[in-house]
Amino acid sequence: MHAQTYGWLDWAKNGKKAGSSTYGKRLEAIEIKLVKKGESAPGSTKKAYQVPRIQYQTHVQSIGWQKKVSDNQIAGTTGQGKRIEAIKITLPDSDYTGNVEYQAYVQGIGWQSWKKNGELAGTSGQSKRIEAIRVKLTGEIAKYYEVYYSIHLAKIGWCNYESAGRATGTIDLSKKIEALKICLVKKDAETAPNTNGVKYVEGYKSGNFYYNGYIKGVGATGNVSQGNTLGTIGKKQQLQSLTLYLDQSNKLAPSGTIQYATHIAKEGWKDWSDAGTTNGASTGTNGMEAVKIRLTGNLAKYYDIYYRAHVQGYGWLGWAKNGQAAGTSKIGYRMEGLQIRLVSKDAAAPGKNANYYTEKKKTATIAVKDQMHLRALAYASNTRYLILVDTTANRVGIYSGSVGKWNEVKKWVCTTGAKSTPTVKGTFTVQGKGKSFGSGYTCWYYTQFYGNYLFHSVLYKQGSMSVIIDGRLGINASHGCVRLNINNAKWIYDNIPRGTKVVVY
Repeated sequence: MHAQTYGWLDWAKNGKKAGSSTYGKRLEAIEIKLVKKGESAPGSTKKAYQVPRIQYQTHVQSIGWQKKVSDNQIAGTTGQGKRIEAIKITLPDSDYTGNVEYQAYVQGIGWQSWKKNGELAGTSGQSKRIEAIRVKLTGEIAKYYEVYYSIHLAKIGWCNYESAGRATGTIDLSKKIEALKICLVKKDAETAPNTNGVKYVEGYKSGNFYYNGYIKGVGATGNVSQGNTLGTIGKKQQLQSLTLYLDQSNKLAPSGTIQYATHIAKEGWKDWSDAGTTNGASTGTNGMEAVKIRLTGNLAKYYDIYYRAHVQGYGWLGWAKNGQAAGTSKIGYRMEGLQIRLVSKDAAAPGKNANYYTEKKKTATIAVKDQMHLRALAYASNTRYLILVDTTANRVGIYSGSVGKWNEVKKWVCTTGAKSTPTVKGTFTVQGKGKSFGSGYTCWYYTQFYGNYLFHSVLYKQGSMSVIIDGRLGINASHGCVRLNINNAKWIYDNIPRGTKVVVY
């Protein structure tokens, strides 16, 4: 057969296939010869029929389904930062019976069931990345061939090949597969691709990383899970030492270690310590002023380490990362609290990597009025306002400014949820607003912060702004909403923008 772009292919005989299939190549000419048995063939018979051993197709972010590729060609994209969202794999025209089966680990879903012979693995239209895959052959074809597959990981590049249904990619690292290559290799007849090296990585769980320390004049803190505060806030107590722990019993997690160094008053920077070793003051009279934390080995390849210090006079500084100094030095300010987070390089940072260290004394400080104000200083908001609700004292506090710099604007008595219908607790944001609602009564000037939980006025006679049905304040009596004097509810309605953080405790 003379095929488009291939030219003359080798000779086939006695019912064997000749030409090509699935490549879209037209047949342009044919020669046929009758040869006595035992006589030599008219030419080579090695490559009479061209067909892919395996064919595959990827659905790529913002592109959709790409054209089919085959036999170790690249499917997907590289250098564009686009995730693969779905795959289909087929055996176009094999001489053997059997199937190609494949499985995808999908963002927010996990391992899906096994798919086969062109079925869709992954998702389409859901914007979910595939993070890991498995591919295997079953049936007769598995006796003669092995399947090998390699993936291109975001910010990592091409991994070496995996085979026989074993996983390649990552889990719990928010990392996307951007491209892949698949091939079939004849067993005991052809050279297999390189399968050495790391091909599959499992991320660390939240509980794998924790830390503890020692507070000057108080004692040991006990273990603190990542992201939570080591030390104290508002008690003028100084951290003296720090110890970090990383459970690396899972051998599929990235290897490496965490190292950290502390800056101690009157002593300066201490040498770096590895995880499990205490770093801090050499005497009981000095304490921490700053800290540096970094990662080594493959751990640094897959993760960033973020940390921020709560400092005397400043409150929470910004997030430092990967060996930057966090805190202060040369000004004698104590470090009172510390938060640390181990974050995949493909996950969102806990905050801005800025304003995490200073050698300048604070020129002005916030006058803390009470415990609610003190609590407010630790929070950030997407607007210049912050609202706190104390469901025990039945008080609402309104603050303006920014994290660590909130000034009290308003403080009101309120009524929160009764024991049987408590007000939801946690951190929320201001959402919808409206002038009134109610049946058989009217509540005025409502501001939503979570589901059906609202700030609104006390209960009035339906349609009235003067006749109060239930005006009780300072108690736990509502159905879950936060009731206020009508003037205060209107102030929130008029002044507090959507997106403002609301903290209920």
